[in-house]
Amino acid sequence: MKKRLFIFTLIQIFISSCSKDSHSHNDQESINKITVDLVSASHTAMFSFEDKDGDGGLSPILRADSLKTNQTYTATINVFKFENNAWIETTDEILREGIDHQFFFAATANALETNYADLDVNGKPIGLKSTWITKSAAAGKLKLTLLHGPNKSATGAATGDKTNAGGETDVEIEWDVKIN
Repeated sequence: MKKRLFIFTLIQIFISSCSKDSHSHNDQESINKITVDLVSASHTAMFSFEDKDGDGGLSPILRADSLKTNQTYTATINVFKFENNAWIETTDEILREGIDHQFFFAATANALETNYADLDVNGKPIGLKSTWITKSAAAGKLKLTLLHGPNKSATGAATGDKTNAGGETDVEIEWDVKIN
């Protein structure tokens, strides 16, 4: 009886010490700054978000340069955390953990179209690289959301619709967009 109890106890300790997740990453990323560099054949622009103190406290600082009509921009996202009074870039971490991350873009200005230009090892979008195509003059909003652990095979996820993707929100930013 004691031998069974001992073996049972060892099994319980072993099971409780094993992690369900073999990836070495944080479940929620610490993100205090995002820059989106936009480059077309004839124009450059930047969208940025900065919030050194995180949620609460001071309001974030947002920047959204105007975009030009009839352009195809290559967009590159860079991600940072503010730690020990310094900016630390974490873009490579998101790229390495690409299967666990996806950026989603939702534009209310129907003159702006976004498309993914990078893929994780399973051929699913990440969103650190994308193309932004402008059409006519317009104004509206652009919401960028980074999800951790989304179901990238969910209906619409591959084309940027986060409705069925699930996951946890690492960061969500909304900019005013002007196309002229």
